Amino acid sequence: MQSRLYDLGYMNVMAYPNAVEAYRTDQIASITTMPAKAGNIYGQDGYWSWWSAVPADSDGSSGGSSSAGVIAGIAGGAVLLAAIGVFVALRRRATAEDRE
Repeated sequence: MQSRLYDLGYMNVMAYPNAVEAYRTDQIASITTMPAKAGNIYGQDGYWSWWSAVPADSDGSSGGSSSAGVIAGIAGGAVLLAAIGVFVALRRRATAEDRE
């Protein structure tokens, strides 16, 4: 039976044991691979490496960019609402003149 499976097998599973994986060291201070020696981070059966991840110390330099993005989003939303309001007002005025 084994020789038949060997002869008729159409799939050759190939794997590279030293997979290249990376993580951002400015976000994660350390992470445990599974198995601990020459293991992998992502391709394991479970969440153990992510459970062991230790966040890196933040220096507070990235706080300004997120607030700038929020302000830009709010300003963009306000401009969009104003444009929709002008469009609706002009459209309503045009249909009122057509009715009279």
